Amino acid sequence: MQTEPIRAWRVWRVSEDAELESPIYGDLWAPGVAFVADCPHHLQPTLACGCGVYAVTTRERALEWAQWARASLPYRVVLGTVQLWGRVLPHLTGYRAERAYPYALELLEHEPELEKALRTRYLVDVVGPARSDEPDHKRS
Repeated sequence: MQTEPIRAWRVWRVSEDAELESPIYGDLWAPGVAFVADCPHHLQPTLACGCGVYAVTTRERALEWAQWARASLPYRVVLGTVQLWGRVLPHLTGYRAERAYPYALELLEHEPELEKALRTRYLVDVVGPARSDEPDHKRS
């Protein structure tokens, strides 16, 4: 059981109401409340099941995930860091966790209204898209 949060990277899709959702299943990440993985077979992620909140260890992997999501899904997509805790299991490129909450968000497009809405709603830092003249190490 992980009592101290692990910070990792993930992507979310953004609803029309500027709320975060899981990119594949569309599960709402309610503001101010930990997202809890839901599986009909057990309460916590297990090695025998693929359930849990997925996150990757690097921003580069999250960007790959975001590029896939933007090309495949009809939604706006953001990436960011997430805090993971409870039962946290390693997987090939990161983790699967029992509980999670966004730590900081990064927009992929310049959208000042969305930036403000997400910051206000989730009480996290939100930054706009990386500029081509800005070194990547400043955004990690």
